[in-house]
Amino acid sequence: MIDEPIHRELVDDSQQLTQFVTDYAQGFYEVEDICERYGFVNRAVLFHFVRSNAALSRLINQHKTAYESDDNVERRIRLKAGLAVERAISTIAHLVVQTETPIGQKIECFHKLLRAAGTDGPPPAPTRSGEGAEGVRFNLNFIFSDGSQQKISLTDATAPPIVLDHQPVEAEQ
Repeated sequence: MIDEPIHRELVDDSQQLTQFVTDYAQGFYEVEDICERYGFVNRAVLFHFVRSNAALSRLINQHKTAYESDDNVERRIRLKAGLAVERAISTIAHLVVQTETPIGQKIECFHKLLRAAGTDGPPPAPTRSGEGAEGVRFNLNFIFSDGSQQKISLTDATAPPIVLDHQPVEAEQ
């Protein structure tokens, strides 16, 4: 992999190295933030580390090329918007607790924070596998006085809505 003895803990941890390559190539974070996050003393040490590792430089360039391609515009926009929202969360949260903020703005800020956290509505719909939603499955069989039967299958995915499969069953005689 990378033979540079400097920052062995970064080089030996493939998950952290992958995240480093991503952070460095995308350019979202200031160099000082990257230095602090990954344990580099300063930007000169960081740049020396990158330049002295040919394999790492290739990985960064490959990632940067793929990230900046025209096919990746939507992903870039979503990432940039997400990071901008993340940076604004503390400001919005501060507005919610300030006494001089009008109540209407507090409520609106509160709703925005809930939405960003994904807690402003019911949980996401359950994922569907080949047999329907995951969760506890209930089967109800109704046998009517005229001999006909009806089967109702319910799946409780621990979150509304409950999936109903209604299938009439022919009476066996």
